[in-house]
Amino acid sequence: MQALLTKLSYAGNYVAKHYLDGDISKEKAVSLLMKYSLSTEEKSLQRIGFIEANRAYVINYNLGQDIVKAYIEKQAQGDDEKRWQVFSQLLAFPKTASMMKN
Repeated sequence: MQALLTKLSYAGNYVAKHYLDGDISKEKAVSLLMKYSLSTEEKSLQRIGFIEANRAYVINYNLGQDIVKAYIEKQAQGDDEKRWQVFSQLLAFPKTASMMKN
């Protein structure tokens, strides 16, 4: 269930972009979050407040996690021990997202 909800988190990126670009109202943004993120009105309003406060930074949570995961998996090639080594190296020597694309 959690994996499915995680996939739905990208709906929040879509809503954030269109809300911040002025394409949709706050009410429409809340409605979309409720419908596509399966969140309550209260949680959706809270999310909009977070979007207003942090703007484009909000994509770092899901997109950033996916980029880091893909980088680690590519480097480790299924080796659990190597996965932890790559993760440790990434923590010790941070990379930008563009550096992890290669």
